[in-house]
Amino acid sequence: MAQDTRKDPRAKVLTMTVRYKSATIDEFIEHHSHDVSRGGIFIKTPSPFPSGTLLKFELKIAEEQKVMQGVGRVVWKREAGESGSDSPAGMGVKFIKIDNESKGVIDRL
Repeated sequence: MAQDTRKDPRAKVLTMTVRYKSATIDEFIEHHSHDVSRGGIFIKTPSPFPSGTLLKFELKIAEEQKVMQGVGRVVWKREAGESGSDSPAGMGVKFIKIDNESKGVIDRL
C-alpha cells in the first residue's frame, strides 16, 4: 500500500465545483471535486492535464457564497484506465497562489 505523503489534512466536501483553464485553453472547463486542503485540490476529470501544467482556477463550495480563486500546478494525474471506484480519474493540483480570504474558507472546512 502506498504511503500518504500529504502535508495538510484533506477536507471532504460533498459539493464543490471547480472551473479551471490552462494557458493553452481559452474557455474555463468545469468539473467537480470533493477533496481539498490548504496545499491543493483533487479535480475529478476524465482528461487530466499533464504534470507541471499551470492552471487558473475558481472553486465554488456549496455552503459558501464566495468563489475562491487562484493559480495551481498539476503535480500528478490518474488516467481513466488507471481509475477505480475509490480512485477516480483526475489530477492533483498544488496551490501556488491563493488569497488569504480563500485560505480562510479552506481552514473553516
